[in-house]
Amino acid sequence: MAIRVRREVNRSEGRLPASGVNILAGQAVMIDGDGKFTNFADAGSTLTPYGLADVSNVTLPLAGSDGVTVGQGYDYTNFARGGLVGAFLNGGEFSLFDDGRGKPFIDTDTYLVNGKVYVVKSGADTGKITSVAVGPEIGTVVEVTGSPVDTLVIKVTL
Repeated sequence: MAIRVRREVNRSEGRLPASGVNILAGQAVMIDGDGKFTNFADAGSTLTPYGLADVSNVTLPLAGSDGVTVGQGYDYTNFARGGLVGAFLNGGEFSLFDDGRGKPFIDTDTYLVNGKVYVVKSGADTGKITSVAVGPEIGTVVEVTGSPVDTLVIKVTL
């Protein structure tokens, strides 16, 4: 996962992600017209992110005692079906990082402790967290490690 909870305030119910949308845990999400989660995007300046995405509840096959996960004898029927995504709401403190699927923040930005963080509202990095005021403010930086940044700890205000 790309988000680790340090202090959680509230968490939403799980919702299906919109069709064809790849939501990284830790990215800002919004609810689309069908009641599904999608990455935050705002062509104007009137929308606010719903919250930060939690990890999907998709279940992947467990390794057998021999460490092999593919082959005869494995039933994939109930795996990776209908994975729901929840969102962290109303504040909290979260550690964001790369779990191998990408970082939920722009790692080349300069983040300052106690500095504000925002959500990218359009373009290739839509929904990711940034230190540049290109979208709604969502919180402040608590800790930063690495250059480029590999772990970003933020206090969320949305």
